Amino acid sequence: MKKQVLFVFAGLWLAVSAIAQKEMPVILIDSKGKVCYQSPVNSKKQRIITGAVLLREGILELPQGAEGTLYADGKFVQATGKKVVPLRDVFPITAQLVNLDFETTFGEYVTAAVEMAAGAEDSDGWGRIDDPKNTGDGWGKIDDPKNTGDGWGRIDDPKNTGDGWGRIDDPKNTGDGWGGHGNNITPIMPFGKIHSGTTLFSWSKPEGASKFEVKIFDEEDKLLMQRTVQDTFVEMDLQGQVFKAGATYFWTVRQLETALIQTATLEFQMAAAESKSKALTDAKGTNLYANSTPTVQGLMEAVSYEFHNWYGAAADRYDTLQKANPDNELVRLMHAAFWMRWGLKEKAMKLYAQK
Repeated sequence: MKKQVLFVFAGLWLAVSAIAQKEMPVILIDSKGKVCYQSPVNSKKQRIITGAVLLREGILELPQGAEGTLYADGKFVQATGKKVVPLRDVFPITAQLVNLDFETTFGEYVTAAVEMAAGAEDSDGWGRIDDPKNTGDGWGKIDDPKNTGDGWGRIDDPKNTGDGWGRIDDPKNTGDGWGGHGNNITPIMPFGKIHSGTTLFSWSKPEGASKFEVKIFDEEDKLLMQRTVQDTFVEMDLQGQVFKAGATYFWTVRQLETALIQTATLEFQMAAAESKSKALTDAKGTNLYANSTPTVQGLMEAVSYEFHNWYGAAADRYDTLQKANPDNELVRLMHAAFWMRWGLKEKAMKLYAQK
């Protein structure tokens, strides 16, 4: 798991470093009311939704009562109606000093999620944004935006994807141990920091599996707990003298019918209860958090949990947000990108396709 953590953050840093070297589009982080966009390559003004990615040469129009929160270049800008907003005026091409605070961190995670969806070649089929011939933005691989309504990228027919943005292949045919297909078992949760007490362990289902054995070990490879179940999850009580705060533990699962089918090992750390609430201090102390909707606040909290290694708490927050906002493109994109960062592409695709 340690190697995977290093890979994830190295990948995030590389993505953000590459982004810093080229002009990025503007992302609509949040919106209220009828927010419209005029693309520089399409004369038709169209209404846009949260999560839209916009060319800087475009124009945003907000009628009375409408609001929009925009992000680019490490900066968040909140615009309210009634006004016309040329995006180039809001985000000019200038060298800007970026504050090293949590707003910057949150912006990097938002941008990395968009980059992940756009970069099909780098993301192994996650999303699809094609050739940039007529866009004039110089970012990503982008196709004709005439029919998108967002000025960026090409939206495929949602009839076959269930997502309306990019192309997500059906994970049912992957054959790699998801949904009863394939011969692998992938551990899902827990990893990172957790509380002592009842904890849900979950993993993917391979073909034909009906009985699983879960084992938990300490750092000296001593077996601490063992459970046999006939499902792909089990709740286990991790408390008492066996599991101590600050210590690291490891777990794995195997199919009993076939001993060779076993998960990789995930590790988790017992943490004090108060450290979980402290993980949100950075997010809650920003101006953006104070002036944002509950949805954006929830996204900031999810990122803050992940940043401080509370991965289960982050996953729970994303799940709650998506259920409450099934049509919010940014929520779905960031939720899926969370699982992509941790190597669970199949879970990411399934979540991204849900509405």
